[in-house]
Amino acid sequence: MMLCFGWQLYSGPGATGGCAMRELPLDIDADAVIAVGRYLDDHAKTTAVSISEALRVIRRRVNKSRVCDMWLEEMIVESAAARKLALLLDNHN
Repeated sequence: MMLCFGWQLYSGPGATGGCAMRELPLDIDADAVIAVGRYLDDHAKTTAVSISEALRVIRRRVNKSRVCDMWLEEMIVESAAARKLALLLDNHN
């Protein structure tokens, strides 16, 4: 079994997948990774993912998370790229 977020969260025996994976840092916030994955999975494939909207929605879902917006933005971009989703680079922070 493998959860593919563009980041490696879990890969067990016999895990296969077609997306590029990399190791997660030890201080990763699993709730934030899952929130990004769910947001992108629920996003329409025909429209671009707005970085500012994604940050707003994900931050609301994991408001007690200690991760910074820059880290979340990087995860959104990498995870969207792994899913071959278009991105709208509209974050002005």
